[in-house]
Amino acid sequence: MNMVVHSLFRTVPWYFRDMILYRRAFGHFPDLANPKKFSEKIIKRKRTQCFDEHAYSNLADKYKVRNYVCAVIGADYLVPLLEVYSDADSLKQDILNVNNAVIKPNHGSGMLLFIEDYPTHDQCRHILKQVKKWMNLDFSRISCEYHYRKISRKILVERMIGTLDNPPIDYKFHIFRQRGETFFVLQVIERQQQQKPVFTTYINNFATAYKGSYALGLQERAIAEEALNNSIRLAYNLEYARIDWLVHDQGLYFSEITLTPAAGYVTGFGEDLDLLMGKQWQLPQKI
Repeated sequence: MNMVVHSLFRTVPWYFRDMILYRRAFGHFPDLANPKKFSEKIIKRKRTQCFDEHAYSNLADKYKVRNYVCAVIGADYLVPLLEVYSDADSLKQDILNVNNAVIKPNHGSGMLLFIEDYPTHDQCRHILKQVKKWMNLDFSRISCEYHYRKISRKILVERMIGTLDNPPIDYKFHIFRQRGETFFVLQVIERQQQQKPVFTTYINNFATAYKGSYALGLQERAIAEEALNNSIRLAYNLEYARIDWLVHDQGLYFSEITLTPAAGYVTGFGEDLDLLMGKQWQLPQKI
């Protein structure tokens, strides 16, 4: 029954799906006529800029964005790319030789396979089955994010940063630009196997955490400053973007550019921060 309801819900027009999913997350409908919250402005962007701005698809494309990063801040920040495939059958020829790598599609978010050791035949079948599902998926339909629809689908195999037992730390910089000034919110995410991620949030400074316990020492602060400066450069013509980084053994690696975090349904910031971030995001008047 749940599968039937889920399938029927996918046929609902995107505008109404956004309204329903937002209300389910926050307990009220978003005010798109006069959005004030960060979450509301994500929905507003989805309903306007994501349809109109072709550049959004290029920035969300995990393959094409590498060229942009290389041109703006240099190739040294890129995670080494081992191979690119246009379909699962092409990957099948090499899958037994893949190790210490991450397999992911370029046309969506949250889809990752971590391959630490050379896979067995059974594991290869599982990997290829998952990759075929990804390649058949129109990710734009999952959470009504149209800019993903225009991406030409590929499978990327990247070098794994760290290990499964010693993963990198995520630095997620929310960059807000208005009237020549920049405001940022940094989310630091610590991950360990079989445990929930641990979040720490900094607001426009690295000295005192707004929430959480991850302290930025001298080395960590230097890396955070470097990531912030590069994030500002990468977001230079956007009024808002989230620039994600991987930090491991004092190394800094670009991860992705996110234009519609959690599709606007994220509740983890809390009411106060949702309003503060919304205040910093100056949407274009034309939308």
